[in-house]
Amino acid sequence: MKRFPFTSDLIALLFAPVIFLLIKKKRMKGIIIISVSLVAFSGCFKNYFKINSNMISDSTSIATLRNSDKFVILHTKNSVYALKNISVNGNALEADLQAVPPEREKFINAKNSSTITYKSIDKAELFSEVHVYAPAERTTDSSHISIPFKKVSSVEVFEKDGGKTIGSYVLGGVGIVLGAFAIFAIILAIACNCPQVYTFDGSQYNFKSGVFSGAIYSSLEKTDYLPLDNLQSINGKYLFKLANNQKEEQFINQVQLINAEHSDNNQVLLDRKGTPYTYSTNVTVGQSENVSKEVAEAIKYKDGNVYMFNEQNDSKSSFGNVILNFVRTEGSDDGKLIIHAKNTLWSGYIFDEFSSMFGSKYQSWVSKQDNADRKVIEKWQQDQALPLMVYVETDKGWTFADYFPFTGNTAGRDMIMKLELPGNKRNVRVKIECTYMFWEIDYAAMDFSIDEPVKMNYLNPLVAITNNNEPKIAFVAQKDKDYAALKEDESLNVEFNTPSAIKGKENSLFLSSTGYYHSTKEYPGKTQTATLYQFKKKGAFNQFSKMKYNQARQALAKGINFSNDRF
Repeated sequence: MKRFPFTSDLIALLFAPVIFLLIKKKRMKGIIIISVSLVAFSGCFKNYFKINSNMISDSTSIATLRNSDKFVILHTKNSVYALKNISVNGNALEADLQAVPPEREKFINAKNSSTITYKSIDKAELFSEVHVYAPAERTTDSSHISIPFKKVSSVEVFEKDGGKTIGSYVLGGVGIVLGAFAIFAIILAIACNCPQVYTFDGSQYNFKSGVFSGAIYSSLEKTDYLPLDNLQSINGKYLFKLANNQKEEQFINQVQLINAEHSDNNQVLLDRKGTPYTYSTNVTVGQSENVSKEVAEAIKYKDGNVYMFNEQNDSKSSFGNVILNFVRTEGSDDGKLIIHAKNTLWSGYIFDEFSSMFGSKYQSWVSKQDNADRKVIEKWQQDQALPLMVYVETDKGWTFADYFPFTGNTAGRDMIMKLELPGNKRNVRVKIECTYMFWEIDYAAMDFSIDEPVKMNYLNPLVAITNNNEPKIAFVAQKDKDYAALKEDESLNVEFNTPSAIKGKENSLFLSSTGYYHSTKEYPGKTQTATLYQFKKKGAFNQFSKMKYNQARQALAKGINFSNDRF
């Protein structure tokens, strides 16, 4: 399990690109970067956190709070209290009130603060807190409170903002910006190569996630279904920006806003094919097998504490994996696996290393893959366990169910997968696996409820215009042969009508985007044909990732031998 504390593992991850510069005979550049950056690491570093907002809708949510080891803080209109002895009374949350202790006061106003950093000494308190907001409720009794669920506007936990924290570590030495920036550029230049989505809140655009990640050839064009929350309607409109922040060409075929209208007693997610599934808050959290306590805790809560698939719970598989146990609800034939996950920064770096093996022929390779058989490419990806592969245990052993598609490594997201359950098993065992350290998973649960009706409404954009004021509405209104093409540093601004609210119904929103992209990056040197041929073998990418990571760790452990081209 990796949460990126400042240890040898973090150093190995950060310095791996620099170490491989040395391997590739670029010693002087590598020596300069490492030397300067080691000094920079002794400077002033900042840890960043972000806020993850959820809802409380029924007694199961309360039970989860009560049974967790979190410290719960209530924010009402006129006061702030710690909650103890949390219970349920009908449709209301009940609890005893206590004063918030001084050591818990540091982050009480984090929601409204512009400062999103914390000191390492405060880490335990920060990530163990849950903040419940009932802004319309006034506290009159200082010892006990009863709040209807509907008065609770949000429940928020703090997550480590890995990207900003790593950036802070790398850029910590203010006096040596040049060397620190070199590492920062090497690491983050290999972040998700896909359109980045931003939403407008009335004053600025805020980053959400990347979309149709992994569609790196036209043959892999795909539709992405990005869950949206906390959107701000501006004069009856939702405003989005799709930006090309990388060295690439992006081709957007269609953009739609999907409004999934459903009962307010449940929630909805779309699977990788766009099929809606409802789930209740009465989910069963997966109990992991044969793993450390840290891994088990990592996937228990959606709190930024992640498992990075660097362990093998199935000894018969060489991939990074985790095996989860779920107690099946009586009478259920199907289950819905719900996870919060994303690709790792390491995955971006490793794929860049793989691409570099094509040398000066890389762009020719991309052109060839544009015309390749999609099924052949997808089969190769699955043989390498690059998507997040899911298996269910049956009487015949592990049976492949489906996979979660690439998300990119800039933001995690909630995803759902419907699973056909073995008919004679009370305990359901699920295995999730991928190439070594290619994914990170923050949460895993199973819902056994019956699917309820969902009305799907597909909204076309009212406006689609580039940052150069070029109208593109005709290019993104439907799936066809016409694309809105974005070059580096270009963006597409899109507007939709805000769907109307219906009493007793809930609107769950998703941004549907279809397209693909090409990296415009050029790699020097000859094609490493013999090495690339090895990647035809099943699991070769997994071994490649392990080898690269172990090289980085061993090099840092031993000290780098600058007199040799190899370790």
